[in-house]
Amino acid sequence: MRLLSLQHRFLKSINTIKNSSFVGHNLCNHFHNNKSVIKKRDVFIKKDNVPSEYELIYRAPMGIYITVAKNISTITATIISSATIYTLTNEYKLSTPSFESMGLVSHPDDLWYFSFGFIAVTIAIRLFIARYPLRIYGANDKYIAVYEPQVPFQISKHKFNKGDVEEVISRFNPWNNCTYRLGNRTSLLLNRYFRTPSDYNQMLGYN
Repeated sequence: MRLLSLQHRFLKSINTIKNSSFVGHNLCNHFHNNKSVIKKRDVFIKKDNVPSEYELIYRAPMGIYITVAKNISTITATIISSATIYTLTNEYKLSTPSFESMGLVSHPDDLWYFSFGFIAVTIAIRLFIARYPLRIYGANDKYIAVYEPQVPFQISKHKFNKGDVEEVISRFNPWNNCTYRLGNRTSLLLNRYFRTPSDYNQMLGYN
């Protein structure tokens, strides 16, 4: 009996140690995650030039892809347009076989179609970017939305207040479920990317 009692106490001690280690491990992970979140928040606040009292409450996905798409489309449209202008201003120097050897075009006028096409794509991408906030910060019922800048080395910010947000519903809008008016600016928001549901509801003025 005494041996069984000692064995029971030993197993109980082992379980206590395991539970303590598990709790300690979870606490360490939680602390590490919090430190990582705080560090990332500080990086964005510094990058976006936002006052330190603001909290990052929304971060949209695909931020890097938005930047890459904007830059590639702009560079491509610029190159195509420049080539079109150069080619058409020097058309008298180029023979028809020269155009046929390009592969894509067989006549100088065809370059206009390529140029207009790439310019249209670039404009469409930039219109989307103008409505797609990458991050939203909040503090004391005031909010700052940060967008991808249209001009390099600039910061595009839009300020609005709690309750100045409303859903925009339109028959011809394919993004009815995520279109909102932030103050006087129409934007696309994905509500599951808010820090918490409470942040989303508070911004809408429900809390």
